[in-house]
Amino acid sequence: MHIHDVESLFHILSFQAENQAKAVYKNGYPLSGNGIQWILLVGPYWIPKMFGPFSEAESTVRAHKTSGSADFEATMELLNQTPPQLDELYLLGTQESFNRLEEIIASTDQLAQPFTQAMTS
Repeated sequence: MHIHDVESLFHILSFQAENQAKAVYKNGYPLSGNGIQWILLVGPYWIPKMFGPFSEAESTVRAHKTSGSADFEATMELLNQTPPQLDELYLLGTQESFNRLEEIIASTDQLAQPFTQAMTS
């Protein structure tokens, strides 16, 4: 959890995931009012990350957009220097990972129930 390169990769990946979560909100997918749980994967490691809910203004701003400019590269270097510490980190294939994934998936059951009922009707 305290390896700088791993923390940096998850930090950079979280920007892309945040953009995807904003797209989910903008497209009106059914979500809870507490946000949406995202699973970020780097190699055999993963972390859960909660995004949203987003305000109207927040949903229009992208977390980062790839650019060839020196400004973008300098920003990414800064991001790599001080990534936030990981609160959770799981290794695929472990019981702890299985239990946490099961918890996350089960948390979506209530949101999916209307769709499941509609399909079986």
